[in-house]
Amino acid sequence: MVDFVKFRCKDALFIKDKLFSGFWEKSNRKTKEVEPFEIAEYKGMKFKLWYTGFLEISGSLHKFKNEGLYNYDDFSHAMLCEVLHEFETLFGLDLKKCELQNIEFGVNIAPFMATAITLDNLLEHKNKRFDSDKDGKYRQAKHAQYICKLYDKGFQNKLGRQLMRWELKFVKMEKLKPMGIYCLHDLFQTSWIEPIGELLLAEWDTILTYDDTIRKEGLDRKTRDKKLLQWSNPTFWRGLNKFKKARELKKYILCVQHHSSSIQTQNKTRIQDKWNELKNATN
Repeated sequence: MVDFVKFRCKDALFIKDKLFSGFWEKSNRKTKEVEPFEIAEYKGMKFKLWYTGFLEISGSLHKFKNEGLYNYDDFSHAMLCEVLHEFETLFGLDLKKCELQNIEFGVNIAPFMATAITLDNLLEHKNKRFDSDKDGKYRQAKHAQYICKLYDKGFQNKLGRQLMRWELKFVKMEKLKPMGIYCLHDLFQTSWIEPIGELLLAEWDTILTYDDTIRKEGLDRKTRDKKLLQWSNPTFWRGLNKFKKARELKKYILCVQHHSSSIQTQNKTRIQDKWNELKNATN
């Protein structure tokens, strides 16, 4: 449900006593000068404490629940609340003063077809291309305020089963403030869960992906011999102006609706079901 976060607070020198053995001075490799902050890590979370008392914490709350080791299991809202309570008691933080800078929302699902194929067939998101790492285990499309990310969690963690993660990483908070998400304490509330779930589904719908299950039987010759090749090529879509693209997209969507298993729709249903499951789980 929630994974990576980055948040900041002031007047937090007291936390050094709680993590004293883990803090060390950070030196600038170029100048050899000591930086005005210290760093510590705990359960995968990075604590960066300035001598002024300014504190920045970043990392995966999901991994924190699992001792900093992994985030491929389910992480419900109830579990999120447990982690937030642990932050309060363990570090003495006032979560109302922990201002969020970045946050990720998403789900792990068993995809309708192999994750690797699903990722390979991603074409673009709102005219942004999907970038990949060298191993092909994730794809991401970057926007000014957020990043759409898909991971092959099964491959990444050597699970021996198909598992795909779909998430939105917000690098700016403007879109989230109308939902009441400002600080870490706001995540205790449930009012944001429904609109974030709707946003995950809406952004999923705007992905342009090629559907490998399109059946050639019943297609006219031009579609079968030419259009399928064009539609599967991201360069083809990038070369169209908005009018031609809209026209081509309409043809492609009709073809998918009538001649395929509608992979994107099938996965959307699984995303929605998983989000609802995480929302309603009691532990």
